[in-house]
Amino acid sequence: MGCYKFLRGTMIFFNLLIFLGGLTLLAAGIWVKVDGSSFNNILGPAVNVHFANVGYFCIAVGLLLIVIGFIGCVGAYKESKCLLITFFIIVLIILIAQIAAAVAALVYADVAEDIVKAEASQHLKEEYGRKSNPKGKIITEVWDLFMSKFKCCGYNGTSDFTAYQVANNVTTLPDVCCATKPCNSTNAYQPCGDKLVTFFRENAKIIGGIVAGICAIEILAMIIALVVACNSQDEMKA
Repeated sequence: MGCYKFLRGTMIFFNLLIFLGGLTLLAAGIWVKVDGSSFNNILGPAVNVHFANVGYFCIAVGLLLIVIGFIGCVGAYKESKCLLITFFIIVLIILIAQIAAAVAALVYADVAEDIVKAEASQHLKEEYGRKSNPKGKIITEVWDLFMSKFKCCGYNGTSDFTAYQVANNVTTLPDVCCATKPCNSTNAYQPCGDKLVTFFRENAKIIGGIVAGICAIEILAMIIALVVACNSQDEMKA
């Protein structure tokens, strides 16, 4: 009985945290959407478009967490078998979706890698240095940050900056491509292609570890929900 009360209390506590976390995400998402003009002034219209999508994501995830947290918390507190089974089913659906997404990611990893390679190289060649264009400005800033951090130049090498040199009427490369100036093909860093792929693979491992941890917590939550539901039923019969 003491173990049952501990599991029930644990479920109430953690689902309360989930509920409060959902409220926080929902509030943040609504704030981003309502106060979009302030973010537009700070970030600029180009970045703000992408930042607005974060607002929708926060609202959607926040609502989902609120529903899960409410059902789990109230179900455990009231010892409602119906709510606990509903909680179990919702978490099970989420778990299945996560596993399916992970399997798809593994199966299509090579295809996704090829797509990333093609898109990254194409956008770099076509948009880099065109800061008057919102898309070009974002791509330039992202690539400058990446090349500066990883000490590399272009996706396939210095040839990726041919259009940049023609558009700006220069023979040199961007300063971030070299350790010394003037920057040209003789003192440029190595291509970023392999480093970019390695970067995504390393982060994929981190994300995979986080997802695996979340799945373990979800399985534990499902087990606790079943235990509380079964004991609740027994107590009602008694």
